[in-house]
Amino acid sequence: MYLYAEHILMVDLTAGTTNAGSFADDLVEEVIGGVALAERLLADYADRDPVVLATGPLTGTLTPGASLGVISRLGEDGVPLHSPLTLFMGSELKYSGFDAVVIVGESPSPVYLWLHDGIAALEDASQLWGLDTWQTSDAIKTAKGDEVIQVLAVGPAGEHGAPAAQLVANYWGTADAHGFGAALGAKNVKAVAMRGLGILDAEEAEDLFEHSLAMGEAVTSAGLPANVIQGLLGGAPDAAACEEWLAPAVHRSKGCFSCPCRCFTYVKYNEPAQEMASTDVAEPGCLLTDAEAVLALFRGGFSPEEAGRLFEGVARRGLHPMTAAARAVAAGTTTAADGLAAVDADPAATIAQEVTPGGPDERTRAGYVLGVCPAFLAASDSPGLEDLLEAVRLGTGMTLDAEGFSDVTAAVTGVLSPRVV
Repeated sequence: MYLYAEHILMVDLTAGTTNAGSFADDLVEEVIGGVALAERLLADYADRDPVVLATGPLTGTLTPGASLGVISRLGEDGVPLHSPLTLFMGSELKYSGFDAVVIVGESPSPVYLWLHDGIAALEDASQLWGLDTWQTSDAIKTAKGDEVIQVLAVGPAGEHGAPAAQLVANYWGTADAHGFGAALGAKNVKAVAMRGLGILDAEEAEDLFEHSLAMGEAVTSAGLPANVIQGLLGGAPDAAACEEWLAPAVHRSKGCFSCPCRCFTYVKYNEPAQEMASTDVAEPGCLLTDAEAVLALFRGGFSPEEAGRLFEGVARRGLHPMTAAARAVAAGTTTAADGLAAVDADPAATIAQEVTPGGPDERTRAGYVLGVCPAFLAASDSPGLEDLLEAVRLGTGMTLDAEGFSDVTAAVTGVLSPRVV
């Protein structure tokens, strides 16, 4: 099957087993992928408290913004909750040999899921339990001898069931706004580690390559966000002032897999931000991935350096950045140490609702199905829906007209993560 690895993995934590089944052509034609596939799998295993990771047909391709995977679970009311997995998580999941993963049950002891080259295994994580997310990522990469492994980690907050526990991608915050850190922590899952050298076959590979280049050129010619504030919060009334405030600490901006936008900003606070060479400073800074949280600390009187240190502590704990920022500001703190103390004093804090005007439009919802980052689609007018559907046709051979495809996106009933819509 073109553009897919052709496998859906079932992980039964209670039994301690992993079994890969085929991703059938008729299912692909019906749900396409992404959140639509995730919702189907959530429904199929609803009685087993599932957590689902899924990719779309364009995930891992050269289509601009094709970094998206999703992680999904059922809320208390039975409504599906979806959070995007970007950076290199979505693409690495597919390259590891699996289009989707269904995790059910509860492990009797701590484990992590290791996916690589079409092989899945549950590894002992008893020595990782209690470590922060940075230590967890380092330990898994060291044990497997590969620094490129992508680690989706649960921090101490998730181990303790904190409602605002967030999954962390290697060392940086994700767009998890639905408490997946706590959901996996409750299952005794410390991490999902992924590595693969898989190759995605395309039906019309050369034409898809040329089409992807054309889409990328259309995006870059229109101008792109240059940092976390522009990329994710450009419409805020004080976004420009926040960007100016942050500028002295900015080292570089970073984009996700196959994305021309650089939505995330790396800041330094333990050495000069302009230092470009590798130094002996162990932890020079951190990557800012939550623009609303950055804006909250700016408004609350934090310096850029103290904000960066607070976000490092939050990422290590595996906590939702906006929730932590709101708690630190409400406590009247302006330093990382005091802010983190306020956060630690309130472990039962629920996830702060991030205010984002409106809901996802049709094109953004399409991205969640096809595997294209919704933050990228929100920041750029290109590519259009017709361009994305043409990429699917060239890659898979499926002809999807806009009207028929809208039936798929309209059938998605879940709650999409608010940070990027």
